Amino acid sequence: MTVPSFAYGATIGISASTTSTSYIPIGQATNISGPNLTADTIDVTYHSTDLPYRRFIRGLINGGDISFEGNLTFVDINSSSSGIVSRLQSTNVQNFQITLPTTVTIYVTGSGIVNSFSLTAPVDGALTYSAGMQVTGPITIAEAT
Repeated sequence: MTVPSFAYGATIGISASTTSTSYIPIGQATNISGPNLTADTIDVTYHSTDLPYRRFIRGLINGGDISFEGNLTFVDINSSSSGIVSRLQSTNVQNFQITLPTTVTIYVTGSGIVNSFSLTAPVDGALTYSAGMQVTGPITIAEAT
């Protein structure tokens, strides 16, 4: 029987480019979601089908997006080379790695473009950020060896 895993300790890191596999961790992440893959469907229904049901084939796959939130630190959002804001302003596609702390560590890797960033400053709470990446291309899910 498989035992569910506690998510505490999950991390997300982003590399400087698609040629680098050195992932710079995004610090103090409190929530990581995605990627949420979807596949398009193409309607191929024709007039002489034997039953009046639509027929579909699969089209292109969309890697979806990744969203992450965390406690606001200046280094994580604004350092000159690795901060979220500089990555958003960059035109480069960058590799990402999400590490999931299951019984055997699982890595979710792929490439994407940082496409969103926002700050939250509630009167009665912590300063936080949220950011997102659009996945471009396939992802890989693998166990640590």
